Amino acid sequence: MLSNKIMSLFEFSEPFYCDKAKHYLLILLNVLLEKKIPITLKTITDYFQLWNLRVLIGGIVEPNQIKLSNFEEKEIAGMYSKLDICSIQLNISLGKNNSLLELITKHKTILFSINSLKYPELAGSVGKIIIQDLKELTTLKPVKQKLMLF
Repeated sequence: MLSNKIMSLFEFSEPFYCDKAKHYLLILLNVLLEKKIPITLKTITDYFQLWNLRVLIGGIVEPNQIKLSNFEEKEIAGMYSKLDICSIQLNISLGKNNSLLELITKHKTILFSINSLKYPELAGSVGKIIIQDLKELTTLKPVKQKLMLF
């Protein structure tokens, strides 16, 4: 599940903030799916702030709008900052048009190299995502394609 993957990237000082961030993230992902907005790190950070998500939902009273009334900006500010930092660093490092699935389906070679001295926290987070995605993508690869991990 995407929310679990995102949550696994970060550590929280208090279980309360972890639970609040996960609940908020689930609401956000649900709204993005309902509005048929592509779920990318950029769209998640664009709509993660409470005000932006409320605007996206609109003035119609619905379950998600009611659930948002239980959140304060300060409860999700730390998670937003971490996501935004990752998004900025990844866009600088990787560029915006890289797709792991596209590379695999076109039988390309993939080499991951992350400067862990320059981005130590990002390297660990991205490493977790890459390993999780490779596990999922190995089930999608064509039978005759070789997948080598080093």
